[in-house]
Amino acid sequence: MEQIIQIKCNGPNEHINEIDLVGLLKPTVAARGTDSPHEIKERYSLKCLHCSEGRVVITGEMLREMLNEWPTQIR
Repeated sequence: MEQIIQIKCNGPNEHINEIDLVGLLKPTVAARGTDSPHEIKERYSLKCLHCSEGRVVITGEMLREMLNEWPTQIR
C-alpha cells in the first residue's frame, strides 16, 4: 500500500516532490555493511524529480512523526 507525502526540494525553486514512504522504507538486501534493513536511517537524501540542483531531504525524526500519525492498519 502506497503512502505518498509531498516534500519541497532545497533547490532555488523549491519544487514539490511526491515521495512514496512505503517504497522508501522497503528493506533492501546488502552484501556488506552493518545496517539493519528494518531500521529508519537518520537522513534520506533523494534527487529532485523536477530540477538538477535540488535534493529532497527527509530526516528519521520526520519519518517517525509521520508513522506515529498514521492509523495502525497502514503500518
